[in-house]
Amino acid sequence: MGLKNGRNNPSTRNNHAPNKSPTSQGKASTFQQALQRHLAAVEARDLDTFLDTIANDGSLTLILPNGSYLDDYQEIVELHQEWFADPQWRMTTELVATHESAEMASALSLVTYEDVDEEGQPVELQYFLNLLFAKQDNKWVVVHDQNTITDLMDEDEDIDSDDLGEDDE
Repeated sequence: MGLKNGRNNPSTRNNHAPNKSPTSQGKASTFQQALQRHLAAVEARDLDTFLDTIANDGSLTLILPNGSYLDDYQEIVELHQEWFADPQWRMTTELVATHESAEMASALSLVTYEDVDEEGQPVELQYFLNLLFAKQDNKWVVVHDQNTITDLMDEDEDIDSDDLGEDDE
């Protein structure tokens, strides 16, 4: 299966018992809880919980690592149904930064994604995952999910401002 959107963050995920679904953890009331619940749902391939963590009012946008832009809710749901059904992918994330205000929040992570291509050959990619959350009806939901492939870092390197193109003054 080709590279799809998703994430699994060891530094922010819920370490739930093997038989405990992210759904059973209840609704998220803070941005950090919403982020953890969203990432745990992807890790567990839990479509119901995943859908509860994303906007369904027409405001959701998704940019895949190949640059494809999706803003149709049903198309995004179908993409995730197919992706979650694929047992071969694995991903890890490293949380790079978060920003939060009263109504909006963002989380930037570096993702290492492992899968196999159509010929069964292993594929490993790194990309930045930027999630934008909005507070809708007193609930944090993802309204924008952007994935940007990078070749800036090796898996074992730490991220610093030089890698991210920030100027030192």
